[in-house]
Amino acid sequence: MTTLIERIDSPIDEIESDSSRRALRIFHLYRMVVAALLLVLYVADRESSLLDTLDNPLFFLQINQVYAILVLVGYALTYLDRLPITLQTHAAVFIDVIVLTLIVHSTGGLASGLNVLLVPSIAAAGILLPGRLALAYAAMAFFASVASLMHDGTELEAVELTRAGVLGSIFLIGALVMNFLAERARKSEHLANRRAQE
Repeated sequence: MTTLIERIDSPIDEIESDSSRRALRIFHLYRMVVAALLLVLYVADRESSLLDTLDNPLFFLQINQVYAILVLVGYALTYLDRLPITLQTHAAVFIDVIVLTLIVHSTGGLASGLNVLLVPSIAAAGILLPGRLALAYAAMAFFASVASLMHDGTELEAVELTRAGVLGSIFLIGALVMNFLAERARKSEHLANRRAQE
């Protein structure tokens, strides 16, 4: 009986692992597009509306270059079976929260509009990680955004606090909704595979 259950469960686990690996690769492709667009934006037009508030253009360029390298390494690692998908997801989302917060801070804070780049990263955490961990990353992204506002030591205005609150709400809602949808999709896929095997 045990061997029959193991024989039934193992292909399903492999299918779930493959679908998670595919989802992680798609997430890395999104990250590559973001890194490339930020680098192109910097090189092509320093006077664009997104980059006109740059306090330190060299820091912006360096952090983007580091981000691009980390994204390429992360994508390459998805083709190796040695590292668990969960660990790779943790690393990717953690890097996104830190690096994208630094990029937002270097472009003038939440007013720049680049903070929305964090939303797909938190959504990816909701898809690829358990609900509590996805919410933890949503909270981490919110606190990182607030910390970047307080870094200058200037008094926070009501508009900035409102933006941070709205952004935090988007992070939490995005993580919850994507986690709920991903769990339903996983259960449906699991049930369909079990029925097909039966």
